[in-house]
Amino acid sequence: MKTVRLSKLAKTIIRKHAADFLDEEQGVRTNLDIEYVHRMRVASRRLRGALWTFKELLPSKKRKKIRDLIRIVTKALGPGRDLDTMMTFLQRAQARVKNRDLKKGISLIVLTLKNKRQSVQPAIIDALDVMKKKKIRKKLKKIIDTMRITKKKFPFGSARVLAEHTILVRLHEMLAFEHVVAQEHNIHELHRLRIAARHLRYTLESFKPVYGIALKPFIDAARQIQRLLGHMHNFDVWVASLQTLGPSIGDLRSGTTGIPYLIDRCLHNRTSLYRQFKAYWHHCAHARVWARLIEFLVACQDHDCRAGLDDDRRLSYTRLLNGYALIDQEKILNAVDRCARAGKGTYRHEKHVTKSALAIFDQLGPVHGLCRADRLRLECAGMLHDIGFIDGSKKHHKKSQKRILETSQLMLPYIDRILISLIARYHRRALPKKSHQYYKDLGKSDRFRVRALAGILRIADGLDHAHRSLATAIKITKTSRQIIITVYAKNFSHDDIMFGKKKADLFEKTFNRNVIIDWHKG
Repeated sequence: MKTVRLSKLAKTIIRKHAADFLDEEQGVRTNLDIEYVHRMRVASRRLRGALWTFKELLPSKKRKKIRDLIRIVTKALGPGRDLDTMMTFLQRAQARVKNRDLKKGISLIVLTLKNKRQSVQPAIIDALDVMKKKKIRKKLKKIIDTMRITKKKFPFGSARVLAEHTILVRLHEMLAFEHVVAQEHNIHELHRLRIAARHLRYTLESFKPVYGIALKPFIDAARQIQRLLGHMHNFDVWVASLQTLGPSIGDLRSGTTGIPYLIDRCLHNRTSLYRQFKAYWHHCAHARVWARLIEFLVACQDHDCRAGLDDDRRLSYTRLLNGYALIDQEKILNAVDRCARAGKGTYRHEKHVTKSALAIFDQLGPVHGLCRADRLRLECAGMLHDIGFIDGSKKHHKKSQKRILETSQLMLPYIDRILISLIARYHRRALPKKSHQYYKDLGKSDRFRVRALAGILRIADGLDHAHRSLATAIKITKTSRQIIITVYAKNFSHDDIMFGKKKADLFEKTFNRNVIIDWHKG
């Protein structure tokens, strides 16, 4: 691994992005090729990202003024780029269709967009003129040339320490949006996730000189997430544009014929991209891509640097490596509790079942061999297993699964959301099958985790089938062939006695032990 001087690294990166940004100005002004706008827009974002990454080395006021000027240009280029990509998509669609009316309709839409593109060009020129008038080229050169590290001001001792800190911040920003991965139509939040993935990618690329080729798999992962979400965002923008184009085109039959067809194609392509994105995010979670990134950063630290980690950053590492990123247990459970309370009169039952399930889990540690994170997953699933009653009692276990996957209030990482939703689903009716959605995509260890935790939850739910919360304590005795569950209760319910045993089926199948339930008054 190379030793890189921080000031030299910062100067090299900012100088490169500044040159890439400024070199495209003339091409953007002439607008002879759509790639000029694209390249300048990308370079502007990379330059702003570099100014943020190395902000501690730069004079604050001057940096902010330059950043604001660049942002004006980035914002002005946006509408032009959206129209350029949309026209490219429409021209390709036009080449594929054979219907003459459809071809005429698409041709008319393209002509309308070309006129619109010409109308936004003056705003782009104005932004470039402002940039030129404010002498941004000179300001960038000056701020780069005068860059230096002062120990009194700068909190990071080396490029590696800054890299570790900055990458971790960007990674946390991205993982904070994990809850929206299952929300296909949450356009705004998915777009924010895309921006966070882009920030992470650019930050990783900035520090490639520090870590070398070892960062490549993480850069590729961030790029793929950004790419898929970027294409999805394009289709969202195009659908909105096509919906507003109808009135402006008028009542020409060819125009109105083209718009519904194009909207349908956009929505179809977006759905396909969303499935690819969700599958890829799922893959990253199972492959522990981001946890491996943190492990790599920690392994690369010098001994003195590692010893100097503050408590917050130690905690961040621990949570991420255990699958819980930024979010602490208290926040998770508070969010789960709020969702459970919103249910249709099932909160008392869910609370009681969860208490029983955790008592069984705690006493069966040597049998299941699961960890504290799995205990938290069981607790979440127990509190939410009947949340599907909001949408009706019929097949409420599947409705519970759907709500857990889609409810934005739940502050859960994506893979844990999947696991918890499956545990809740299997609290009744069918046992897990390899053909079931989500379950079939799990690895061997996660399938065992779902079966074990759902098996415990089924028993706990069966012990309170009458929803009367009669059990006061649970004691478990283990043998090589049997699990004896002694339930102490105020009174006995025939339903609880019958269903407690009946719903031990998944547990017995998973652990190959017979479950005996013994009721006592107490």
